[in-house]
Amino acid sequence: MKRIIGIGLMGYFFCQAAYAAPQYSLTYLGDFAPAGMNNHGDVVGRHMAWYQQQLIDWSNLGLKAKAINDAGEVVGEGPQRGHPVDFYLSSPSASPQETGVLWSNDINSHGVILSRMSGAVVQFGGAATNLTQSHAIHAEGMAINDLAQVVGWAYLDQQAQQNLNEKAFRLSQGQFELLDSSSGFEQNFAMDINQSGQTVGYGVEGGVAKSWQVESGTSEVNLSLHQQLTSEHVGVLDSFALANNQHNDTVGQVGFDCQVVDCEEQGNVAGFVSVNNSTYLLNQLIDENHPLLDEYRLVKAVDINDRGQIAVLATAISNNQEHALLLTPDYTASFESLSLRGTPNSWQSSPMSLVNDHIWQIDITFGSGKAEFKFDRFGDWSDNYGDNNQDNIADFFGSNITVAPNREYRITFNDQTRAYQVQPLDYRAAHANMHLRGTFNQWGNLPMRLVSDNLWTAYTYFESSNPSFKFDAKGDWSVNWGDNDFNGIVDWSGANIPVVGNSGYYQISFNENNGRYEVEQR
Repeated sequence: MKRIIGIGLMGYFFCQAAYAAPQYSLTYLGDFAPAGMNNHGDVVGRHMAWYQQQLIDWSNLGLKAKAINDAGEVVGEGPQRGHPVDFYLSSPSASPQETGVLWSNDINSHGVILSRMSGAVVQFGGAATNLTQSHAIHAEGMAINDLAQVVGWAYLDQQAQQNLNEKAFRLSQGQFELLDSSSGFEQNFAMDINQSGQTVGYGVEGGVAKSWQVESGTSEVNLSLHQQLTSEHVGVLDSFALANNQHNDTVGQVGFDCQVVDCEEQGNVAGFVSVNNSTYLLNQLIDENHPLLDEYRLVKAVDINDRGQIAVLATAISNNQEHALLLTPDYTASFESLSLRGTPNSWQSSPMSLVNDHIWQIDITFGSGKAEFKFDRFGDWSDNYGDNNQDNIADFFGSNITVAPNREYRITFNDQTRAYQVQPLDYRAAHANMHLRGTFNQWGNLPMRLVSDNLWTAYTYFESSNPSFKFDAKGDWSVNWGDNDFNGIVDWSGANIPVVGNSGYYQISFNENNGRYEVEQR
């Protein structure tokens, strides 16, 4: 099979490939510049969002979104009022709230917001902490993962009075490390970090930008991504790695040498993706007869989610206006279709969506009374699956699968292994609220977040001077827990719980069902 490998003076060059390039479908989202996306394929950007397959227009609010997490929470920059006023949305359709920090760049799945105003500033529940201030570093935080690891670039070592001239950094468990100690870059920028700590970015050397990747166990940059891009695609001069996903698939932008390629005809930049140890320009992944390719150039791959979907900045060939597009892999499946049938739809067929290779998914709400369902391949019961053992492995013509009533669930099914999962989307707890109170906030109330049934979490910065905390359900000390024995299980109105460890950012978890709590430095 032939595939495009680069842009030449006379157009596209082709060569034989030993394997087929992955193929993607292309969806037009709207006339806005995209900035970030989540694992559901929701995309946010300047003045607009593509959320749950619908376009939401924020232009009257002047919102410039930077990131959206899987819960649908959005952060970004609001309208100018002498200075940027950053905002937070509990969902793209909600009313904006000011965050109190400037230049918000990212938000993780726990709701921790990262900004880049004179430092890597994180905010949770209204409490903001500058993570790089204690390291005497001025820095700009660009991305934060669910472990609260942060990447960005530093530009001043206040302690040594040394200008670091944009040096990439990673901050993990209170440890600050530069990522370019031997690269020789004049400038270096860390742009994203995945849940495993793998980091991507780009450095500038001799006026040329070069993409790199850094593994979680090292601080040394690996330039093989840039080397691949320049060797596999004719005319590529610069490369900018901008985002990666959990599989370390990486996206970004390349710049062409206009002495080698016809930039006037093809444009001087293009989006790229690195997947399965191969690099592709985005237009290689689309059917060459797709009508959108006649209207737009795919100039930058802005973000990539764990499903392999890519948020793309495109420019109109006619007037260079910016637009948002979405690339979705053509997933492999053993079934042509799959439906869920059960009590929520009176045993009719509700089609499930193919969201990854062999993975089908549906969000559905079960009412009162019996809550049962089965999977049906053809919609006529001739090839259906239940579960005789209730072991999350579906059986051909098996028994109805039962769940708790009065809940909304996300249900997935693997058509290769027949494994299925049922995940509640509306978490339950004995108390309507939970607060973390301690020395870090002068014993004020920091709202905790319900992340699973009965499980609350919060994030905060503890100094090393005898920090301690307690849990408080109502925020007035009438229902509170400490720990008299310091055994990891709370006691009603117990003693203050000490934090043992260095100064740093911590995740505090509390299960109100069994009373267990955990303290983890991030």
